[in-house]
Amino acid sequence: MYLTDASTEDPVIEAAGAVQTWLVRGVDSLGVWPLLAILAALLATTVGLRILVRHNMFRRSTRPSD
Repeated sequence: MYLTDASTEDPVIEAAGAVQTWLVRGVDSLGVWPLLAILAALLATTVGLRILVRHNMFRRSTRPSD
């Protein structure tokens, strides 16, 4: 905005401001802890699936051939 002489009435800047306001209101209404719990659950799921896939790939590669 400062380097390109864009005004605050620019549609892109107004849209970004609207999205930011919507996100702030959403976080404010929920609170931070539920969002952190969701993030922790997603992280645990991702790590668990990754471990499961690696374990299954290891088991397949060590099977004796028929």
